[in-house]
Amino acid sequence: MNPYIAELQKVPPETRNFVGLVAKRMHKLRNNQAVSQRSFGTVILASDVAKALQLKASEFNDFVAEIEGYQIGDIDEIDTDVGQKAAIRLRNIGEDWAFWIDLAEFCEKASVDMTVFTHDLDFARLDG
Repeated sequence: MNPYIAELQKVPPETRNFVGLVAKRMHKLRNNQAVSQRSFGTVILASDVAKALQLKASEFNDFVAEIEGYQIGDIDEIDTDVGQKAAIRLRNIGEDWAFWIDLAEFCEKASVDMTVFTHDLDFARLDG
């Protein structure tokens, strides 16, 4: 089993689902200023994610703390027309593989629900 997937098994399903939803949002807004590719990851405006997912501040902060703790992502900054704003970064695997963004793109193209991967951890679907 891939070491990254083995580590994902330790992450609570709700947190993995949050990561999947963030990745889907990043993919959807990939040509918008709310998303930016960076070295070591992809960032999205934190306020956009909180509003799009209709999360209370405490829920949002808990998810961010968890993805930081599991080293999946963290809080970063993104340049906007009015200066730097808080952003969520999903980290690349290795130096340059935007795994979560690629997974969101795959789900869109193959009409597969992201929860197949985030909840069920059924990554064998990527092989077929």
